[in-house]
Amino acid sequence: MPYGNPCVVLFCNFSKFFSLLGFRVSRCSIQSKFNTIKVLDKNFIDEANTRSFYEDGSWTGNDKERMYQKARRMMLQKGFSAQNRKKAEETARQQLTKFFRSFGYNNVELTFGK
Repeated sequence: MPYGNPCVVLFCNFSKFFSLLGFRVSRCSIQSKFNTIKVLDKNFIDEANTRSFYEDGSWTGNDKERMYQKARRMMLQKGFSAQNRKKAEETARQQLTKFFRSFGYNNVELTFGK
């Protein structure tokens, strides 16, 4: 065959699909507003990957819970900083823009807020 392997070209119009998901869609533009960046899982401490230590004495359940909550607060304070939230927002915007451009939407407007 002079044209190589035969192929079938499929086309799907995703405008209706994205509209149903709440995106504003026009011919080559798509707009959407997302909620603010937040922690998806409040129980994010992975106890299987924590470092163990040995201490003489006894620990009550309340002592263990206080240590757990203190570790959780400290991790949130350090990990969920304004700088990290901004970086997560920028990363989401970049990835979603690439995603929508792969569907042919040249003008992508994504905003984050409450």
